[in-house]
Parts: sequence; C-alpha cells; structure tokens
Amino acid sequence: MEQEQLRTRLEVYVHIVWATYCRQPLIRPDNERILHHMIQKQARLSGCAIIATGGLADHIHILLKMPSTISLSELTKRLKGGSSRSQSQGFSEINFRWQSGYSATSLHRDLIPRVKNYVLTQKDRHAAGLIWDELEVTGEK
Repeated sequence: MEQEQLRTRLEVYVHIVWATYCRQPLIRPDNERILHHMIQKQARLSGCAIIATGGLADHIHILLKMPSTISLSELTKRLKGGSSRSQSQGFSEINFRWQSGYSATSLHRDLIPRVKNYVLTQKDRHAAGLIWDELEVTGEK
C-alpha cells in the first residue's frame, strides 16, 4: 500500500510593529534602507514571505506571510535581533536598540492590500494624521 503524502497548508498573514528603545529617533535616512533590508533578509531566512516594511524614525511595521515552521515570538526575536546587530555594527556612532515588546495582529487575506498600502505610506499617513490606531500599537507599556 502506498503511503499517502501529507502536507501542511498554512496561510497566516501578520502585521508586526515595534518601536526603538525609549522611542528614540534611531531610524534615519542613512540607515533606514539597510535596516529594512536586514529585516527582510531575516524574514526570508525564517521562511516568511515579506509583503511590506515601513515606519518612522521611532518604530517599524512589517507585513508578512508566516510559515508553519516558526512561532511568532521566535520570528520576531530573529527580526529584531538581526536588524539591531546590523545597525550596531554598521552605524557605530549610535547605540541602536529596539524596545523589548512588540505588537502583532493576524489578518484575513482580503485585508492585505489595504494594510500593505498602510505600511508603505507610513511617513505620509503620520504627517497627515491619517493613522489607524489599532495598527500603531507597538507593545510598549
């Protein structure tokens, strides 16, 4: 008898937000691109499909599709750890640190285009006061 091959299907979309330590404006034009690149790289290495990254000088938003092979807490630890190490090594004049907490919200796939647009237009939205409070929670006390 042929053994049936079982596969796992997981479709989990997550919006993750966290802030810099004490909300210091540590994400600057000279380090922002590298920071986003390192987060995207860590996510890909963890099996995630990155949909969008964005943010301001004191916080970051990530929208991604998670695999079944990693927990959300482990994934966030990898994203934060890898990106802060890259910043500390590449920009030694700043002591780059993230806050200890984060906020994560699971999303239905129908919301992905709207949340992707929200993440990619962070600077414009904040400048115009057009933020979604529920997507701005960073896990701070």
